[in-house]
Amino acid sequence: MRKLSTVALIVILITVSIFSLVKLTDRRNVATDMNALRERGELRVAINMNLPGYIMLNGDSYGFQCDVLNEYAANLGVDLKVIPEKSNEGAMALLDAGEVDMVATMPRYVDFQGRINLNSPSYNTGYVVLTAADAKSGDSDVSLDSLKRMVAGQNVVLTEDFTSTRLYEQWLDSVTAKAAISYDNSTNLFGSLDNGDIDFIVCGRMEAQLARYLYPSIRQVHSFDESVSAAMVVREGDYTLKEDFDTWVDGFMNTERFVALHEIYYGDNVIEHYMETEEAPNADASAPKKEYSISEYDDIIKRASLKAGRDWRLVSAIAYNESRFKNDVVSPKGAVGIMQVMPSIARHFGQSEAQMADAETNIETALKLINKIESSLKFAPETSEYDRLCIVLACYNGGIGHVLDARRLARKYGENPDLWSSVSKYLVKKANAEYYTDEAVKSGRFLGSDETCSFVAKVMQKFEHYRSQVE
Repeated sequence: MRKLSTVALIVILITVSIFSLVKLTDRRNVATDMNALRERGELRVAINMNLPGYIMLNGDSYGFQCDVLNEYAANLGVDLKVIPEKSNEGAMALLDAGEVDMVATMPRYVDFQGRINLNSPSYNTGYVVLTAADAKSGDSDVSLDSLKRMVAGQNVVLTEDFTSTRLYEQWLDSVTAKAAISYDNSTNLFGSLDNGDIDFIVCGRMEAQLARYLYPSIRQVHSFDESVSAAMVVREGDYTLKEDFDTWVDGFMNTERFVALHEIYYGDNVIEHYMETEEAPNADASAPKKEYSISEYDDIIKRASLKAGRDWRLVSAIAYNESRFKNDVVSPKGAVGIMQVMPSIARHFGQSEAQMADAETNIETALKLINKIESSLKFAPETSEYDRLCIVLACYNGGIGHVLDARRLARKYGENPDLWSSVSKYLVKKANAEYYTDEAVKSGRFLGSDETCSFVAKVMQKFEHYRSQVE
């Protein structure tokens, strides 16, 4: 009996050791391969749609966390891909499955199941109450007691994140109202508030600024005292990404860019920060176009575009997507400036890399490249402006060799090489051996189709917006 017990104990100890080793191996395996992330070209982040200070407008994501993550992605030399999730559980499931690298969420979830909190710059915001109904209080910030009387018996919507605060318990104890909890982004509720379907909304301060910008009838009637923040997390055991991000944050918080973001988000002009280049969802399409500034480089872009015979709004759309109008950006591949011109392109047009630091020279060089690309493609006369621009933009981003390959493949398989739908299809197919080994292909395999097609779509979308709003 004693021998059997000893054997059983040994078996248990071996089993425990193997399990611990497997678990340790699993922890090592979840560590992000930073080189693979850069090769992928994307930093993927799931964001809880109800996160305070996060808004969605025209399909784009905005907020302090988004701006910080954009800066980090640019530092890595990749794009930021934001995946909005209606629930924290959905965001965390994506993280655990390895489909995203990070999650931005409420702080109460930071230590959930061992996930690791990143040392991200803190951004504290608060909650306010909005209404579009007639109220004697006007725009004044009424007391809590007055608020209770105002909302009594009314239809009130509370955003889901509000339920995680101590204020929510106070609300339940003291307010008599038909309160519903929304798990949607609060920006989708403003229209219902404006037309009277909802009487009051409790939402974040930044979201409230957007509501009042889009719907002049909406007023803020109360501001709560409690502040809330957000957090960013990575998977349990992913110390590689944590250390890389934390090291970057330590340096970023000492930059002028961080100071500027801090001033924007703690001031009252957050929405103007976005609205100077974004169209309101309910904007009147028949309204006259405005002569407003797209960026601080408007005059330079206009001069260079006029000289090159290009629409300055298209050039602005390219600059926005290439650098967010930042002329001091240098990519890991060496692309320089506001239009991200490669040193080899600069030399081709008789310019040095140092000269690319001058915004006007940088833009003029990029425009020379764009015009040269288009002239070399020899489009049929009936080719639409849309197809011309999309194919030229694909060359600008992914290289003319790969685009020429895709056009040759389209022609070989009986499709129109002057249609972007056909060219983009074969750009994607060039990742497969069946196509990149085809005799029509001269530039080999292409693994960047996702990035290139996304770039084309984003530039064209931004260009259409600028054309609809700006003379």
